Amino acid sequence: ALLPPSVLVPARRMEALLRQALRYQEEQCAHYNRAEPWGDLLRDCAASPDDSLPQRTLHVLEDHGDEVWHLQFSHDGRRLASASKDKTVILWDVTFESATARAVLRGHTNSVAFVAWSPDDSRLLSCGNDHSVRLWDTATGAALQEFVGHTDSVTAAVWLPDGERLLSGGLDKQLLLWRVGCPDPVSQWVGERVNDLALRGRTAVTSAPDRKLRVYTMPDRAEAGVMSEPESCTSVCLSNDGLRLLVNISSDTRPEVHLWDVREQRVVQRYQGHRQARYVIRSSFGGVRDSYVVCGSEDSLVYIWNRHSGALLARLPGHAGTINSVAWNPVVTCLMASASDDNTIRIWAPTTLPP
Repeated sequence: ALLPPSVLVPARRMEALLRQALRYQEEQCAHYNRAEPWGDLLRDCAASPDDSLPQRTLHVLEDHGDEVWHLQFSHDGRRLASASKDKTVILWDVTFESATARAVLRGHTNSVAFVAWSPDDSRLLSCGNDHSVRLWDTATGAALQEFVGHTDSVTAAVWLPDGERLLSGGLDKQLLLWRVGCPDPVSQWVGERVNDLALRGRTAVTSAPDRKLRVYTMPDRAEAGVMSEPESCTSVCLSNDGLRLLVNISSDTRPEVHLWDVREQRVVQRYQGHRQARYVIRSSFGGVRDSYVVCGSEDSLVYIWNRHSGALLARLPGHAGTINSVAWNPVVTCLMASASDDNTIRIWAPTTLPP
């Protein structure tokens, strides 16, 4: 007699199970940070932090004249942009061998709080406490446009995937959608103060003083969900696939970084050990497949956790002030940068550099 379809093994089921087993091995290995998937079924996944995890200072950048509040690597991994309380943005060329300033962007009349590279890295957005968003040519350093519409500090500005539209949010309770080359906003929404703003694909997330995280679908800002936190949310960061969200929770007694599943709208992991009670500190994903979570701290240390297990992997000394922002290189996935109130940027690399 023939077996009924309900008891037959589906086609390619064994292949799928083996892939799941290998992926599980990667996730359980605290230091696996390689582009190629783990493919050995005969032994457990193993990797050394010495050649995969940024643990030592490679370069110290000292060109800023005041606190450095934000930084971001370009998508091609070759350059770094930094924003400072000294009213400037600096573009850096960064390699294992050197890190040099290629341009200092001047024009803001108050502290610069945020920078964002365009999808093709040809342009850069900056915004801050002078209520403006500015657009720069990253090849020449020339100012291309100033977007004027906010009436208070602009906390973040992000690109839509087309590279021609951008979204800015500020303490004036406005979200403004702009198009490059147009002087006025394309759309304007008034609601809660925007503490921070993140966007991946069509998914945008804002944090507000009411401890709410609001998820929208862009560009029409259709509400896709509201998530609540018990304490103040100072910053948000979306994973590369837009499915996970990091939220920094400020607290005198128990600061945490929370990992949210955006689709299920629930916290799936918590990261602890750092200090954050007074200042805005931004965390970030890092490594191949966003396998790490990295965050600054008010104790002048950089903290790195395994994203899956929540295990603390490293506490990196070197800075002499609060670390406000961290950025992981998207191409050279063992390279990381940190920005501090000590006016410096540190570039971090593994103990053993790749060949």
